[in-house]
Amino acid sequence: MAMAIIDYLGIKRGQRILDYGCAKGYMVKALRWLGREAYGCDISDYALKSADHEITSFLSKELPKTHFHYTIAKDTFEHMQTKDIKRLLTKLDSKVLFVIVPLGDGKKYFIPAYELDKTHIHKQPLTWWNNLIKNAGWKIKSAVPIVPGIKDNWNYQAEGNAFIVAEK
Repeated sequence: MAMAIIDYLGIKRGQRILDYGCAKGYMVKALRWLGREAYGCDISDYALKSADHEITSFLSKELPKTHFHYTIAKDTFEHMQTKDIKRLLTKLDSKVLFVIVPLGDGKKYFIPAYELDKTHIHKQPLTWWNNLIKNAGWKIKSAVPIVPGIKDNWNYQAEGNAFIVAEK
């Protein structure tokens, strides 16, 4: 998946990437193996303490105060309160934002299995996500339902996920 993200976004070696909502840092580790300067941020003490010792120095609980070429938020925003997403989007110092979220109609997800995660807060359509990101000062560059190599097991529902690329 890390290589699919690199290819899709055109991330070059040495470019700085933030994985926001990194959990145990698996994506950070993979991106670093592939020659990218990756860092992670997550609110979970448990996840950060459970990360591989090789990458713990690249993970933090607080949003790093540095510029990133890319910020990735994969399966993260649907777990956050709207006000917290807005705050993050305005604070991020990043050129490109890549958001991956499950989609719904406002009441239920288009992919029923997503209903099983009780930590999900948002079951919103693509227009809602695009407006949230745009209203925080970002320009939507693309928003597609499928990116090969990312969430391939969830592609059976054509509009079940959104892969949104935005720029400042």
